[in-house]
Amino acid sequence: MWPIRRNYVAKPDARNVLKSKEINMYTFCIFTAVSSFANCGFTPLNSNMQPFRKNWVLLLLVIPQILAGNTLFSPLLRLCVWVLGKVSGKAEYAYILQHPGETGYKHLHVRRNSVYIVLSVTGLILLQVMFICSFEWNSESLEGMNWLQKLVGLLFQSVNTRQAGESILDISTLSPSTLLLFAVVMYLPSDASFLTANADNQPLTDKKTNLISRALWRNFTVNKLSCLAMFTFLACITERKSISSDPLNFNIFSIVFEIISAFGNVGYSLGYSCQKLLKPDATCKDASYGFVGRWTEEGKLIVILVMFLGRLKEFILK
Repeated sequence: MWPIRRNYVAKPDARNVLKSKEINMYTFCIFTAVSSFANCGFTPLNSNMQPFRKNWVLLLLVIPQILAGNTLFSPLLRLCVWVLGKVSGKAEYAYILQHPGETGYKHLHVRRNSVYIVLSVTGLILLQVMFICSFEWNSESLEGMNWLQKLVGLLFQSVNTRQAGESILDISTLSPSTLLLFAVVMYLPSDASFLTANADNQPLTDKKTNLISRALWRNFTVNKLSCLAMFTFLACITERKSISSDPLNFNIFSIVFEIISAFGNVGYSLGYSCQKLLKPDATCKDASYGFVGRWTEEGKLIVILVMFLGRLKEFILK
């Protein structure tokens, strides 16, 4: 995602923002709805969602779309099948819910697993909201907002950490502990559950391969960490000159954060600030693109490859 201007004064009315940008309201609504559900993080504005940070109603409308397209997709899919079964009265829907593995669609889980996913998603969001409220409530990025706008805005920011990447504030201004929490959450897959998964009601073939799947998942977890470590190492090599000459912008944490964000297909970026240069440069100008925009061509190719691997990680597992 592009970094956000700190000196931007948000207007309270979303219609006024769109009018000033000469963007059709219906085009914006359709574009934002599709982007949020698909977790692309694209918006018709270069400043992302920051102009709407005070429009808490709009943010509350976007939050369910992000959750439905990502972390809560599996539980909502099961709910839809259950509703269709109740409406139609057909036994096929009940059989699908009892034996979801036989459909061959990995996003359809048994009821207990779906409940565990909902609890895990809710817990992670609440953890982030409480953490950010504790450390960032009076931060510079939230100036000019009342308590309701802050609360909804931080909730919106916490929901986006899993993949959507839409942002209402400049995340580079957040404390290091908050950024570390974001990095950990970005690393987690969308269907992560911190509770024990249920193996009941699985087809016999799944039960026979259960031990093999667990072994593969353990290997995949190690490979994911190794993969991220390798690409971080390569990025440090390609950006070694900038790391030496501009250590405040090109620090190791910023590079790791960018790699994890790319692998998780989130799009969060800490951005680049000319004010952090050790030697002031009159030719340096802050731009509206992310931190990778300041990387070398080789570094950008590495991030592109990481994004592809992050999108195809489910196929890598198989």
